[in-house]
Amino acid sequence: MNDTLHAEAERLLTAAKIWKLGNFGWLNAYDADPDLFGHAQWQTDPPIDNPMIFNARGTHKAAQPEPPEWLKTIAIAGADFEGLMEAARMSMGLLLLSIDAARGRHFVNDPFFDLHRMSALIYLATASERLRELFIAAAFRRGQEDYNRSKGTVHGEPRRKFSSPFIEAADKFTNNGCLSKLIALAPDIVEMRDERNTLVHEIATEIAQRERQSHAEQSGPPAPTIENFQKLQSIQASFRERFARERETVIKNLSDR
Repeated sequence: MNDTLHAEAERLLTAAKIWKLGNFGWLNAYDADPDLFGHAQWQTDPPIDNPMIFNARGTHKAAQPEPPEWLKTIAIAGADFEGLMEAARMSMGLLLLSIDAARGRHFVNDPFFDLHRMSALIYLATASERLRELFIAAAFRRGQEDYNRSKGTVHGEPRRKFSSPFIEAADKFTNNGCLSKLIALAPDIVEMRDERNTLVHEIATEIAQRERQSHAEQSGPPAPTIENFQKLQSIQASFRERFARERETVIKNLSDR
């Protein structure tokens, strides 16, 4: 069953053009995309090629000198980012499975849909935090908490503001053109992160409300009549149409993120 679900989720993700993170950065199987060269190099030449670095409780002592903390932060935050992006993609695959399984059904009330949607939102927002942590370590050789607490401002804004390290890095590395692209993207990422909190609250509330409604309906359903059945058919037809529109919008939103 697990293999079947995995294969079907992968088929639906491919059809929706929601690719694995490792697919980005390449023009073909051998040539890196010049616009995404850093990501391609991350895959072929990671900053630390030592699995023991990622095991904080490990007792193994490396024969080579211990790498500096900022470099370990880059490696660990980068690995977290990759894992979180894959987790978000898998949640979206399960989301697509829920949508596909509901097609044509008279009653559409799948709590797994909201669960997988909420999971994908949380994973993506957390991934953006790991990416910021990696960037701070690479640009300033320090940890994210230390950077956020440091005195001074960046163009009048505190360093804890999401976009501050990118703007400060652009001032420091004046010949790096890609930083201007990153700064332009930062407001969109911030908006998505802020929207995440609202959406998770709304989704969780909807789940709770439906659960309460389900219990109430089970306690005393009305006696079936022709009028009730016709009304129910009309309600369900309208609900299925709304379901299809909403699900398409949700998938596009998550894919854009």
